[in-house]
Amino acid sequence: MSEEKRNFENFLKTHFIKQSCGYEPIDLSQNYLRHYGLKSEKKLFLSYLEIFYIFIEKFEINKQIDYVNNVFGKHTEKIHIYLSLKNANFNILETNSTLCIYEKSKNFNRKTCNHIGELKIMDAIDNFQIDSERMVVAVLNINSSAFLQIKHIDSLEKTNNDFLHK
Repeated sequence: MSEEKRNFENFLKTHFIKQSCGYEPIDLSQNYLRHYGLKSEKKLFLSYLEIFYIFIEKFEINKQIDYVNNVFGKHTEKIHIYLSLKNANFNILETNSTLCIYEKSKNFNRKTCNHIGELKIMDAIDNFQIDSERMVVAVLNINSSAFLQIKHIDSLEKTNNDFLHK
């Protein structure tokens, strides 16, 4: 086991209790936790990836990448998408098995804030269905990624979008 993985596992065991539906924080008084997790039965549960981000967010980007590679091994593209959104100051919360992106703010409240869109992460060759009025699609390529924001527009009139040309 690498030193990075050992450090993270120690952090995980010190601050969280593993439950069947995720990890429950030992100390709920930490205000930053409201930007993470899924609430169920008045308890907060975080995913392994959310806890990993909490652990590495204090590091500079190169050290974050080292931790990703040493903790998760190969095929980390989707993890890098998650980290890039978190590092860009977005909240990513799971609701009903759907990842939703929110703007991060000091007054963030999961009950009252509207999400920017549902997040779908896919490879460049994948087909996808637009099943929400607001979506953000992260498209992965070999060495890069791109984000597409999809919004529902009732009609294609110039008043809806200044970038549309007739």
